[in-house]
Amino acid sequence: MPLILVHEEERKPAPRTLLCNID
Repeated sequence: MPLILVHEEERKPAPRTLLCNID
């Protein structure tokens, strides 16, 4: 779900985004 990833990154660039990317 790249859409959610982009949304999360725009919302708050946290280390969680990296984890989602790996997922």
